[in-house]
Order: sequence, then structure tokens, then C-alpha cells
Amino acid sequence: MRRLLAALLFLAVAAPALAADQTVEIIISNPWSRATPKTVPVGVGYMTIENAGNVPDRLIGIECACAERVELHETTTRDGVMHMAPLPDGLEIPAGATVELGPGGTHVMFMGLTAPFKEYERFPATLIFEKSGSLVVRFEIHPLRDKKS
Repeated sequence: MRRLLAALLFLAVAAPALAADQTVEIIISNPWSRATPKTVPVGVGYMTIENAGNVPDRLIGIECACAERVELHETTTRDGVMHMAPLPDGLEIPAGATVELGPGGTHVMFMGLTAPFKEYERFPATLIFEKSGSLVVRFEIHPLRDKKS
């Protein structure tokens, strides 16, 4: 019984100290999209997400007034055919890792655009993380045929 009490006392004192060392530090860089033709109701978004903390986080949602619906999507290739599918559980951002969202891979889909994305304009979106909460970023719109992007 004394050992059990000693163990419980240790956990009561040590647990808050251990929890204090756990941090999530999300850094977003280079959020961008491409211009869209007037008749196309969807756009894409790309960015780099870095978790400089020591615990994982998860991007669980994105909100933007520019679209009726915003989803995270993943592009995969099976039998030489590209497939795109939503990530309903979000995107894990491991501790100490950098995750790239880019053409041909994981990306943001802006569906039901309220207006076309115009070259060189910017628009805000709110990224929602499981642990970090909300973070507003501004996507820069690149030309539709920009070879560098």
C-alpha cells in the first residue's frame, strides 16, 4: 500500500512537469494557389507546414470565404492512374517534421468558388489544427501556367 501511495504521489508531482515540456509550434510557409479560369468552380492550395514542437498535431479543417467547401485531398497513383481522395481524418503533422502540400500530392481543394482566383491576388484562409487551434494564412495566387510552381 505504501508503494502504491508513493507511486501516486510521484505521478501527481511529475506529470505536470512532463506535460509542460510538450509543445506544438506550427509554422506555415509559402501558401499559394493557381489562377482559375472563369468557368472552373474549383481551386487548389499548397503550402509547407512545419511542426517545430515536440508533439504531433493534425490539420483537421480549413475555412475560407472564397469557397462553399474546403477539403484536404491526397493524390495517389495506382496502376499508372492518378486518383484524388479527401482526407476525412485530416493530415498529421509529426513532431519535428515538415509536411509539403504540393502539385501531384496532398493539397487543399477549394470547391464552389465564389469568384475566380485572379493572378497575383491574395486571399485569407483559416487552418484549423487539433492542438494548435486556428491559424490564418494568406494564399498568393500564381499564374495558371507558371512553370516554377
